[in-house]
Amino acid sequence: MISDSTQGNWLHRAERIAVVDVETTGLFKRDRVIEVAVVVLNHHGEVIDEYDTLIDPQRDVGPTDIHGITASMVSAAPTFHDVAGALGS
Repeated sequence: MISDSTQGNWLHRAERIAVVDVETTGLFKRDRVIEVAVVVLNHHGEVIDEYDTLIDPQRDVGPTDIHGITASMVSAAPTFHDVAGALGS
């Protein structure tokens, strides 16, 4: 839960806020998402929903020493296209 002193006016005006975190194969246009996590907060800053999945980038996973995700971890994961609908909702 977010305290009243840190959440600011924007959270009080919103019905809900989605906080998104991604891990990628790198930092350039050709790189792809390999993990996405979303936490949805209500206007009180309380968690009301969560979503997290690994994503098969259909290419090399990039710097495993930075994000800790290996090729074997994403080998059976869905593609970004497979999860795009769930992320949108």
